[in-house]
Amino acid sequence: MLKPLVLTAGASFQETFLLHALDFKKTRSGGTYAELTLAHGSDQITGTLWVENQSELNLAEGQLVSIQGHVTREGDEFQIHIDMVEPILGSDLDPTDYLSSSNLDSETMFGALRHTISTIEDQDIRSLLTHFLDDPELSSRFRNAPASLTGHHNYSGGLMEHVLSVLHILDDMEKHYQRYYPGLVDRNYLLAGGFLHNIGRLFALHWSGPNTMQNDTQVIGHRIKSVVMLDKLAAQITGFPPAKLERLQHLVAAQKGATTNWGDASHTIEALLVHDVTRIDAYLGQFFGVCQKDVSSAWTQFELVFGGRLHNPLTTEHPGPSKFWTPQINLHDTVEIKAPHVESVFVSPVLPEDNPEPPPAKANSATRKRTRKSSRGAENELPAAIRDLFGPEH
Repeated sequence: MLKPLVLTAGASFQETFLLHALDFKKTRSGGTYAELTLAHGSDQITGTLWVENQSELNLAEGQLVSIQGHVTREGDEFQIHIDMVEPILGSDLDPTDYLSSSNLDSETMFGALRHTISTIEDQDIRSLLTHFLDDPELSSRFRNAPASLTGHHNYSGGLMEHVLSVLHILDDMEKHYQRYYPGLVDRNYLLAGGFLHNIGRLFALHWSGPNTMQNDTQVIGHRIKSVVMLDKLAAQITGFPPAKLERLQHLVAAQKGATTNWGDASHTIEALLVHDVTRIDAYLGQFFGVCQKDVSSAWTQFELVFGGRLHNPLTTEHPGPSKFWTPQINLHDTVEIKAPHVESVFVSPVLPEDNPEPPPAKANSATRKRTRKSSRGAENELPAAIRDLFGPEH
């Protein structure tokens, strides 16, 4: 466990970091400088270094680097003016120590994932995903992998946190739409798509050598890697139906291509929902990470991915929980799989009886006023089937 950074403005500085991002920028006068985003456990800081040309720095994102320089402060934000930076090679240092980690307990998340997968009704799909979770190498990578190197959920366990969050949203969404549009969404493929959509990250982002995290998505994107991994998993399941594999392949290949030219268009409702939910969860995860950087201000620094500064709800007055939910699941229970009970939201008309009662006696004017008032209340009352959709507060 790394000790937190202790920074003093004006002091000289020497420390080891994980190089999260490297960017070259120009000043107004035409000078070139390198901007390094540096990770040190839960701390992240920016460092700047003057360079004549980009070839001077033989660095790669994901490396451990040794930094020497001095600390500056602008407002509440610390920066490092770098005098020297060197890659660290052949050291006993563990690069994963320099990644921050998920706020959620790894075992709890993994158990919740296994529980959710066990509720999938389709035996072939359930066997495929269970085989993934039972594989020692895949499950170990899955527990520790970030979802990205510099974007959303960019910390140890971030991929598993992202996938679990996506599965919970998709599961709730399927229940919701079964009530409105029964039979439209297939829960088996919906949850499978949420689980599989990012598995290529396990080998796209990996520790490729001493003290270096390799990002292999530049040439072959993680979507293609995900499809390749899916094919290998299916090949290990005896008699896995080709038609089901093709539909799962589409779920993975269509990500980031719902209705755009970024990739394959989504041709199934499950692919469309997985695409949109994963994108929303990625934005929320990145938004949360940005706001966590500094809870002392109601506004963040300029964030390029969002196109401006963000209002920060995680201020010192409302910092939010240090830990999130804990699933109330007995992970040793046997899960009984039942088809969901679907109630239509539509109300059957009330047909007239064969022998209607005789009309009531003629009422006086006072009675008629009370009757009209109570009738208007009854007409405005929602049918029970509709009220149940929105809860008692409506």
